[in-house]
Amino acid sequence: MYVDNKREIIIPILNSNKEKPFLIQSWVTGFENETKAPFIATPPLFRVEPDSHGTARIAYLGESLSSNEEKLYLLNIKSIPPKRDDIENELQIIINSQFKLFLRSKDIQPLNFDDVNIIRKKNRLWIKNNTPYHLSIKSVFIDSHNIQTSKMVYPWEEKQISNKNIGTEQSVTIEFINDYGAIIEKN
Repeated sequence: MYVDNKREIIIPILNSNKEKPFLIQSWVTGFENETKAPFIATPPLFRVEPDSHGTARIAYLGESLSSNEEKLYLLNIKSIPPKRDDIENELQIIINSQFKLFLRSKDIQPLNFDDVNIIRKKNRLWIKNNTPYHLSIKSVFIDSHNIQTSKMVYPWEEKQISNKNIGTEQSVTIEFINDYGAIIEKN
């Protein structure tokens, strides 16, 4: 999470390989196929020695957000292994890891799950997000059976989260992931 009044955030990167160094490339993109993002990653490319760590710094270059706003971007960390000269036809695997990067106004009010409504509409399950936050859903349970995993509900959005018929007598529990990776349940 990046609060818009911070100068930068520091991302630690660990190379747990005891033998090989890796090149690390980092950048930020928009969340849904947008290429431009108002961030700069420094250094954009650096080497991390074996069994060592390095850091990428992410700085926000955009305008201040309104007092009740959160935006979503992707932090990309690409790990590039070294090429061995003694092997002619070696398969190289480059891993690009993507992490959600939430940009928040420094003045945003804390998330209150009382402002998130679970709605049964035409025997379907909906969520109405009456907050400026992006909600990350881990799981949806109906009568203790997991029917859905991994979904995002955008700020101020009403979204259908299940195509299954939901009776009025069935219990519904939704697990959300908070800023610290903890699970928050809402019935």
